[in-house]
Amino acid sequence: MDNQQLAKQIELNSAEIESLGKNLGAVVLLLERISNAVDEGFRKVNDRLSVLEGREGMQRVNTQLGEIKNKLHKIQKSYPYDELYKNIKSISLGEA
Repeated sequence: MDNQQLAKQIELNSAEIESLGKNLGAVVLLLERISNAVDEGFRKVNDRLSVLEGREGMQRVNTQLGEIKNKLHKIQKSYPYDELYKNIKSISLGEA
């Protein structure tokens, strides 16, 4: 391969790497948005549960809410969104 062909190949590879970097950045951004949406959803549910639990005379409702909370905690443990978010952050910061 002569210098001209090598330079052309390097230019093509650079363009491809830049394109892949942009695509990866878009995927990371999408994953961050999904993570943020899930976190916000859990926050809203937990806020609503907290408000309902504070009321008196709602023992049956409190029991049901406790069951829902347990299920939510199981979901949070099964799908470690915090860990996923940290991994996404480290990828976006180039620390991976």
